[in-house]
Amino acid sequence: NTEPDSAITKVREGERHSSIFKQLTRLKKGGVDREVAEAVIKAWNLKYCEPPEEEQELMVQLQDIYNNSKYVDDRPIIPKSISKVNAEKGEYLMEGYIPKNAVGIFAGEGGIGKSFLTIYLAQMFGMGAGTLPNGQRINRKHNVMIFAQEDGEGVMAWRMAKMGMLPKNVFIDDTDYDFFNEQDLERLRALLNDPPKEILDDMVGDKKFDLVIFDPITSYSGDVETNSASKVGAFLKGFSELAQRDKCNTSIVGVTHMNKNTDASGKNRIMGSSAWRNKPRNVILFGDKDGYVYTQCDKANWTNKHTVPKLKYKINEDLTVSFHDDIPEDFDIDELLQESSAPNKKGQAKQVIVEMLSDGEVNGKDLETTVMDEGFTKSTVQEARSELKKEGKISSKKDGHTNKQMWSLVEEEVITINEDIEIDSVAERTRL
Repeated sequence: NTEPDSAITKVREGERHSSIFKQLTRLKKGGVDREVAEAVIKAWNLKYCEPPEEEQELMVQLQDIYNNSKYVDDRPIIPKSISKVNAEKGEYLMEGYIPKNAVGIFAGEGGIGKSFLTIYLAQMFGMGAGTLPNGQRINRKHNVMIFAQEDGEGVMAWRMAKMGMLPKNVFIDDTDYDFFNEQDLERLRALLNDPPKEILDDMVGDKKFDLVIFDPITSYSGDVETNSASKVGAFLKGFSELAQRDKCNTSIVGVTHMNKNTDASGKNRIMGSSAWRNKPRNVILFGDKDGYVYTQCDKANWTNKHTVPKLKYKINEDLTVSFHDDIPEDFDIDELLQESSAPNKKGQAKQVIVEMLSDGEVNGKDLETTVMDEGFTKSTVQEARSELKKEGKISSKKDGHTNKQMWSLVEEEVITINEDIEIDSVAERTRL
């Protein structure tokens, strides 16, 4: 079969490069030779791409994939006078918080109430009336899609119902998707470009999704190494291309967590690679203190981040959300995030090591590197590991096949001596 993908809908500008790459890769893996692939991709480009990609660019990608060598592009670099460029101002669905045609990130420690704000906003946009917590009025109903793998659709629906109502034009899915996988990404693209007929009666307006929320976004990244800038960048690029469709100004919000390094600034506490902050167009940081959750804009490509209103809200006993405007003028989210009653740095590193080894044994180099990626120094990690070993909580042994030092948790043993005596731990057994 030489047809790259018969299920593809129209491919917009901004999506063409990655889509053509995927089709060519599929052809090569399917055993289609280069000459046939060239004819097929040219026809596919004219049929599906709006507007079609330049033929020269098609040849660049064809050469890269089929010859495993770089195509020599001898086209001259011809810049444009900036006076001839159509100026475009970036727009927001929620001013300073949720950009249109782009990806925004909500980042904060786990369990402080980020999801309650996203549920509240989804409900508000779905209802299409009222005033957002930043003072912005909503003047129409919006179609909202929530991917909620972590908490599940039942919990999210229950939380939203406690806040007042369940708008029919807010949709949810808790399926375990991998949107770094091209097949799942195509399914997502199909949903956003051409929603299934089963849900059209519940949608409003132009039947397109205005807001898409991934909570948490890392749950949909499959095997992406979250500490790799290139891989995280490629993953987020797929979402950016989805958000930049011509027919609908889709806003994508990814909720993510922070690492345990309370000494770092807020932007450096976003878990994983710095690409989680650098690639999105907008980043909002969350922190909590004395029963209240605070938000502050850390990055805004389309407005002055210092003018974006800071929020303070409380999750009440009945699970409603109430907003408060008594935020000090000099409030700084970095200071709040660095305040901590948590253990010292070595204690925190010990917690991370134990959590990591709870999934099974890990070689020493990987253990050290991964814990350092959480924001700890090499010396702190080594001291924490040494202390855990002295405490008898972890141990190491050399793998006979790889010759690597493997670390694991020391499992507590229960040895039955007789019906009346049980001894917990190897040390207790030794004393007997």
